[in-house]
Amino acid sequence: MRVFISARARADVLRIYSYLVDRNPMAADRAVERIERKLEQLRHFPFIGPERPGLAAGIRVAVVGTHLIIYRVDPEAVIVLRIIDGRMDVDEEFRR
Repeated sequence: MRVFISARARADVLRIYSYLVDRNPMAADRAVERIERKLEQLRHFPFIGPERPGLAAGIRVAVVGTHLIIYRVDPEAVIVLRIIDGRMDVDEEFRR
């Protein structure tokens, strides 16, 4: 199954990397690598993340460290909508 990463999710990854790279470049690289590995896992096992109907119908969440990959599964692809720090108000951040 394909994984489609929305522009918002790409911007989220860039924001995560930019925040971490100034503090610890190796941690920034590791964070992005972990996200990429989880995205590859979702390609093979798209239903691994539990549903979060409180966010919206059909939404699933996969955990990567302190970050959440928020996605939905369509017949042809996994659609990654956002990648959010789970310590934030996830409901509020997702709706932005």
